[in-house]
Amino acid sequence: MDPETKRALEAIDRVCETPIETGPVELDAEYLRDVARVVFLPENRPRTDKTWVELADEEWFAHYRAARRK
Repeated sequence: MDPETKRALEAIDRVCETPIETGPVELDAEYLRDVARVVFLPENRPRTDKTWVELADEEWFAHYRAARRK
């Protein structure tokens, strides 16, 4: 291992040893309004047909199942 890489890895180890205190996440009013707007869209209401989500998920998974390394 070259000296620069070794120093970089040692620095990363030192940083990882020091816990970083984080406080509670504060969401501003604009963000909360945007979330509420999306939640209450007609397509997100309870009892709305959401089978399209399952179909989209299956298509997404099928796409990646069919992927081959070149």
